[in-house]
Amino acid sequence: MTNKNFKLDVQHRTHQLYKLKLTMPYTSEEVIQELNKESWQKFSETNTTGYDIWPLRFKTQHPQSHMLREIQEFFRQDSTKSDLVDYLFETSPNIRGNYGMTKDAFIKNTSLHGEFTKDKPGFMCGRHIDFRLLAATGGIYFLKEDNPDLATYFYRSYNDEKEYARSTTECGDGWMQVNDNDVWHDGGNNSTEDRYSMLVALTIMTQYPVA
Repeated sequence: MTNKNFKLDVQHRTHQLYKLKLTMPYTSEEVIQELNKESWQKFSETNTTGYDIWPLRFKTQHPQSHMLREIQEFFRQDSTKSDLVDYLFETSPNIRGNYGMTKDAFIKNTSLHGEFTKDKPGFMCGRHIDFRLLAATGGIYFLKEDNPDLATYFYRSYNDEKEYARSTTECGDGWMQVNDNDVWHDGGNNSTEDRYSMLVALTIMTQYPVA
């Protein structure tokens, strides 16, 4: 998944979990410098429910920075989505059955997009499964180095005592899960610095016949 400035590598780790690696012509410092210039909204002002469940999470959905818009645009490209879906259909054990679509129908009826997120120290996202209109969800980190205190952790059950995997958080590192009933995850910001990332979602947007 490439264009002249960006490349997204996707690696199947296990079951429905994937490792993402975004290669781009910008450093962590450059991206964070641009993010710091943006206007940020509380999470409750950007979701459809209005619930203020994460008062320490903020989003900037329509950045002014050319650099940030360029990163977003890479994820919006049809070629990026098509390449990603190709790989998911090759490797996911359940995606075809869960959504009842062929690969071509799935490409037509989904939207791939990313939203920049800032999580303040003390933010915590409890263990959960994402709702099914999000066929696959993940994130890309823009941090300078790997830090377990800023990572996302993955489980097969809500009651698992220990995670089976975690994300790494260096700039460009990321993760994705094909949503199912056993793709639990949690995480937060247990550090003293802001956590910057892009939430990436492959969302069902049914527009065409799937039969």
